[in-house]
Amino acid sequence: MTIEEFEKELQHGASDSKVHVEEEKKNMFRVKRHDSNGLVLGNSYAGTVRVYIDERLIFSLVPPRKDGINCWYVDFEGDITAVTANGLHVYIGMLKVANKFMKEHEDEEIKR
Repeated sequence: MTIEEFEKELQHGASDSKVHVEEEKKNMFRVKRHDSNGLVLGNSYAGTVRVYIDERLIFSLVPPRKDGINCWYVDFEGDITAVTANGLHVYIGMLKVANKFMKEHEDEEIKR
């Protein structure tokens, strides 16, 4: 599944909201959050896929890395910290699509 196909599938499930997906092209630092203590930076790895709804980060999919984490995983640090009862089915649907995306990419890695 390509990034474009992933975004299209996510958008299909969240028809009332604008879904946007970005893929990180290189390793870098990003602002994870900012609060009264200032900015908190965190590593951002090449290949990380970020999922946004209406400009708010929902979750990120992080690919295997050479520093010990050898599988795809979901990073739930985002701008959304609560989901309403009406939105929960959309969120769960998005996670199901994310799981499918990660499994396909893991299967591709195994074949290499």
